[in-house]
Amino acid sequence: MIKKEYSNYNEVLDYCKRSANPVGRILLELFNVNQNEAIISSDKICSALQLTNFYQDTIIDLERGRNYYPQDEMKMFNVTQKMFELKQNNHDIKTLVKHNVERTQSLFDEGKNLLNYLNDRFRIEIKWTIAGGEKILEKIRENDYDVFTKSPKLDKIDFLSLLVKSVF
Repeated sequence: MIKKEYSNYNEVLDYCKRSANPVGRILLELFNVNQNEAIISSDKICSALQLTNFYQDTIIDLERGRNYYPQDEMKMFNVTQKMFELKQNNHDIKTLVKHNVERTQSLFDEGKNLLNYLNDRFRIEIKWTIAGGEKILEKIRENDYDVFTKSPKLDKIDFLSLLVKSVF
């Protein structure tokens, strides 16, 4: 059975724990990084990347009948599923999206300690990946938390700029 909505943030994080976080752990294992602090930081980064993808793909997920914004938070911000279905870009939805974007940014910030455990090319690649996720969050902010009008995407200039920042 496919879960299409989540009661609370912990349920969403549990999804990340089973989908995104194992990918990070496998990469750490491949590069022989096994410190507990690195694993914890990796989980935060992987969860942040998964959450960022959810917000980036809000429209696509809605079309597939899925909503990754926690139900209890929707209620807290006076947002209904119908508002999502009608793509109402109102103050309440923007506030809900902002709350989730900022919390995800905090996960990125907390997880960047991971970079201290990585070397060489692997460190650059992970730094670039983190920067890409943060850039998507930045684009959502710049679009005034409107996740309905267009899905934020990275373009060639973004990729090049982020790569340069990751190397230096």
